Amino acid sequence: MRKLTFWTLLGITLIYASCKNDAKVESKTTPAAPVVVDDEISKWPKLEGGYNFKQHVSNNTVKPKKGDYVYYDWSLSNNGQVYFSTFNTQRSPVKAKLTEVTGDSISPSMAALKTMSVGDSISIVVRGEKYLEQLKKNLNPNISSGDIVYQIVLRDIKNETEYQKDFKKDLEKVSERTKGMIPETKKKEIPQKTKSSKIIKK
Repeated sequence: MRKLTFWTLLGITLIYASCKNDAKVESKTTPAAPVVVDDEISKWPKLEGGYNFKQHVSNNTVKPKKGDYVYYDWSLSNNGQVYFSTFNTQRSPVKAKLTEVTGDSISPSMAALKTMSVGDSISIVVRGEKYLEQLKKNLNPNISSGDIVYQIVLRDIKNETEYQKDFKKDLEKVSERTKGMIPETKKKEIPQKTKSSKIIKK
């Protein structure tokens, strides 16, 4: 009876040890589950450059092409704080030539404007510490961690000739606005030289 009990216990022990080792081997070969960012923004479609975006107004009409100028308003916010905006300001609208930059180097605003029609409205969310550091350095050091949100509305699309006409008008407006603010410098009067009388030799 004792011998039977001994061999029975030994067998159970060996079976338990074998199962435990099998479990260890299995856990080593099982790959870790990928980290999934499961939020609303991560499910938004992406623009060129990998920026998540959400279209608020889409007219689906003519879009800007290479060489065109885009007139638009935009704002930049972080954690609900607006750090820059041209909406309802004297800077409205921004006028810029459509960039020829493509791929990962394209800016969020230009990536969006290439896809927009006049009157379209779009939100862009930019993520990544690298981009945050650039904005802190170039725009505002108080920007904290978190998503950077752009709001963009495309106001107009102009070709080179139309843009040059507008540019000339803008210069005239600035000149008229600043007239009298900058004191005019008086031109120095240059004394006229008197003609020297000729000496007549006899």
